Amino acid sequence: MALLSRDRQSFEFTVNRLFMKIFRTGSPAVVSECQLNFNFLSIESQLEIKDSQISASVFCDKENIMLVVQTACNHAA
Repeated sequence: MALLSRDRQSFEFTVNRLFMKIFRTGSPAVVSECQLNFNFLSIESQLEIKDSQISASVFCDKENIMLVVQTACNHAA
């Protein structure tokens, strides 16, 4: 199930507020810098990567299925 845009924004806000509490700052710039230093991608970026990985795996699965069907058809002929 895909997340709605408002859900993504809410989750992003929550994570950013968590970083603000951890690093005791109210500055979004400091939070962004800390996230970069700790190799923490934004929630939006992480979800985009996950979506592309899922799409790639589905695409590969479809190719494999087509290969199996083509092979079966060739053997039947």
